Amino acid sequence: TVYENFPDDYLVKVSDKQEMDNFVTDKFKDLITIGIESNGEAILIFSNDFRLAQLQDYVKMIHFAESLKSMIGKEKGDR
Repeated sequence: TVYENFPDDYLVKVSDKQEMDNFVTDKFKDLITIGIESNGEAILIFSNDFRLAQLQDYVKMIHFAESLKSMIGKEKGDR
């Protein structure tokens, strides 16, 4: 089933819409819309401009990854 309550740039298929509603918070949607692409097996994060990363960019990437991991971990722990 196609999940409709997600940013329009993505087509998301789910087996349980209610469970996905519980997982996809506004904070998660904001995190997704910063520029993520996926081929179904991996996620690639884009910024608005391509350039060599500075040290603070790596810190932001690490923070993003930790935030995403925390969100996913909390959801798994809730089950």
